[in-house]
Amino acid sequence: MSYESPNPVLWKTGSLKRLLLASLSICLTLLGLELSVRMLAPQDLKYWDSSDFRRILSTTPHFVENIPNATSNFLGVPVSINDLGLRGKATSLAKPPRTFRVLVVGDSITFGYGVKDTEAYPPVLEQLLNRDCRGRYEVLNGAALGGGLGDYYHFLTTKGHLLQPDLLIVGIALNDILPYTESGETGEQSAEFRMKASWIRRLNHFLLTHSHMYVASYSRLKSWLYASRLLDMNQLQGWNLLALKPPSPSQAMAWQGTYRMLATIIDDSTAQHVPVVLLVFPLRMQMSPCR
Repeated sequence: MSYESPNPVLWKTGSLKRLLLASLSICLTLLGLELSVRMLAPQDLKYWDSSDFRRILSTTPHFVENIPNATSNFLGVPVSINDLGLRGKATSLAKPPRTFRVLVVGDSITFGYGVKDTEAYPPVLEQLLNRDCRGRYEVLNGAALGGGLGDYYHFLTTKGHLLQPDLLIVGIALNDILPYTESGETGEQSAEFRMKASWIRRLNHFLLTHSHMYVASYSRLKSWLYASRLLDMNQLQGWNLLALKPPSPSQAMAWQGTYRMLATIIDDSTAQHVPVVLLVFPLRMQMSPCR
């Protein structure tokens, strides 16, 4: 019995048709799911979008800051930024008489990720101080989502010291250990890093602001991927969580840059006669898994 090899042209044509049919089926299925979610369980497309109250400067080194006088609904809770770029109620630039003013800077933990303006720890601290201590205390929330030590220093030098704080609290997490330059720039702010990550971040942002199905499944899918260890937090974050990785030249550079930025913030505040408290937050997702 003779064996006759398949015609390469016909085989390629058939494979192409099957591929196109499969792609069309997937697209129609996703479209059907999207329409179903929009009709049966419509989502808030602004839920994950912080662009109404947060911006990244277009000039190098692209610091993160709050947008003055901005209001939004983020993660299901209202967010308000006053005219000084602080989260929460309106505050005068000049410190009221006989007031002990505390200024707090930090990232999303200090800002109050997913909680109301009054539920972040700076206003809670203010309530506790004024309830249990004599005198009048004011605690200002100068944090910004996704900020790092360079962003904190930028805020302090442009606005922070004008607020005449009596005490500065700097909130720090392990993902603040980054290779800062003397200007406060990090590897995450470099053009090379943004080019590598931009298409992933842009796609994610586009889907979160346009797809009801993606919004509905985003947090659950992300949590499941982390819990099942199909996604590694250390691998996804680039420079982030570098402090938890094995010793390397990059890690040494990150610690050196971090110490330098902390020293710069402390020295600058000391020159303004403002004591500094470093408040360190461990993050659960950064801890070693328990078995």
